[in-house]
Amino acid sequence: MKKNLTCFLIIIAVIASCFISVGYYFHFGMIGPGLPDSINGWYFPEPTGYDNNGTRMFTGTGSEHFGMTGSISKSCSSLFPVISDNCLQSRYARFYPNNSRMDGEFVVISWEFNRTKDFDSAEQLLYQSLKNSGNVSNANLNLSQELRRVLLIPGNTIQYEFSSVPVTRYISERTSGFFIEYKQPLLKERQDYIIMYYGVLDTADVQTHESFLTTLMVQGGFPQDPGRISGLMET
Repeated sequence: MKKNLTCFLIIIAVIASCFISVGYYFHFGMIGPGLPDSINGWYFPEPTGYDNNGTRMFTGTGSEHFGMTGSISKSCSSLFPVISDNCLQSRYARFYPNNSRMDGEFVVISWEFNRTKDFDSAEQLLYQSLKNSGNVSNANLNLSQELRRVLLIPGNTIQYEFSSVPVTRYISERTSGFFIEYKQPLLKERQDYIIMYYGVLDTADVQTHESFLTTLMVQGGFPQDPGRISGLMET
């Protein structure tokens, strides 16, 4: 009887120890069970459709087809300063219904950080670079049309509680588009940060391409609490 009781107490102690360890990891922002070392790349729009002469196509997007040219590259874009060693980029193209390519080339870039101090410094460096090389302003993007389009795709399980997002608009001759920040999207105790850029290359006419850029955002998905780059006063 005593032996069985001892074994039972040992089992209870082991289980309790496991719960305490998990709670400790989560409380202090360390990586717990099921949480990744890196979240960079989570919010890239990545197609699963057919191949169109080297461009992997999205499906279910209506008459305005588009796809990824090449693949996601683990490299830092020359368009902006290197603010993180953990950066990714990819390129996209639009196609008419007859599969002929539209004008314009598009890019999505991300920078990941896992320390608040590094993120704050990078954010300020990026903002100053944008201010010196182009026009920077606050904006709110209405995603209603793009959200309806994505939510109607058969099998889609994405749900959003908002129809617009706050972004930082950037306009220059080399590239124009929108920046979004994700601060601690996994756990508030973890120092995870991502800056995303959705832009069109070689034009300052971001207004013409705004609808497609918002489509890329919705296709990639994003957390419920996106924000702008700090540096501008809120408007």
